[in-house]
Amino acid sequence: MSQKGAENLPIFSKLLLLFNCGTIEGHSQKDNYQYIISGLKYLPNLYEYFDKCQFVGIKGISYKLFKELNNKIRNQEHLNDEIRKELILLSHNINSINRKIKS
Repeated sequence: MSQKGAENLPIFSKLLLLFNCGTIEGHSQKDNYQYIISGLKYLPNLYEYFDKCQFVGIKGISYKLFKELNNKIRNQEHLNDEIRKELILLSHNINSINRKIKS
């Protein structure tokens, strides 16, 4: 997540505490900051929070597919050549949902 302005740093700090993971870093653009979570092992921290949300529309579909993809990777299904092809397609679908609906 990236936001402009130092006034957003307290929000990023609260995200660090809420999810118990991540870092806050300066962005490549001046006066921009990022909250970054790296690594599959931290995703359950996010699921615990976001599973309580009632996403609707595009966001709900994207979240469901994102979680499905990451769980398959955590289960090492990507090591199977045939399943890997399906996972690549799934990742493309997650990223293109918004474009498909706007078209």
